[in-house]
Amino acid sequence: TSKTAGNTGGPFVPDPDGGYEDLLKKADSYLNTIKTMPLGKPVGGSISSGYGKRDDPLNKKRAFHEGVDFRGKRGDKVRTTASGTVLRAFKNGSFGNYVEIDHGNGYRTVYAHLQNYLVKKGERVEQGQVIGQVGSSGRSTGPHLHYEIHRNKKHIDPTSFIKIAKMSHSFAAAQE
Repeated sequence: TSKTAGNTGGPFVPDPDGGYEDLLKKADSYLNTIKTMPLGKPVGGSISSGYGKRDDPLNKKRAFHEGVDFRGKRGDKVRTTASGTVLRAFKNGSFGNYVEIDHGNGYRTVYAHLQNYLVKKGERVEQGQVIGQVGSSGRSTGPHLHYEIHRNKKHIDPTSFIKIAKMSHSFAAAQE
C-alpha cells in the first residue's frame, strides 16, 4: 500500500479493473441497436393522413390505413429512418414505386408512391441515406410519401417512433 499525505480528499472513484471497458461495450451495443430502430421522419413534410381507420381518399369507403402519409413536393428526398438491407425496390401495384428495408431486429420499413427509388434489392443502407424521391406513383391522389413500420411482420403505428426522435432532438437542442 502507498502512504497518503494528510489533508487529502475528493470523491471516491473505485478502480474500474475492466468495468469501464464493459460499459463502453454496452454503450456501443445500445448505439448499434438504436441505428437499426426506425426513428424520425423519412421526409420533412407534416403528416397528411395518420395510421388507423379513415375514409379512403379515392372511393370514400371506410378503410384501415396501415401507415402514415407525409406531405411533400414531387422530387423531395426520402431518407431511410434506420440502417438495414433493402428487401424490395420495385413497382408494386397500388403502392407504385416501393422500397422495403429490413433492419435486422424484427423491424421493417416501407416507403411507397415514390417518383423513383435510388436503391436496389440486397443493398446495405445507412440511417439518413436518400433512398428515393417523393412522387405520386400507384394509387395516389397527389405527391406524398406513404410510410409504414412493421414489427415482426405486423403493422405498427409509426407516430410514436417519430415522436421519440423529435423528443431526443429537442432535448439535445436544450442542452446546447
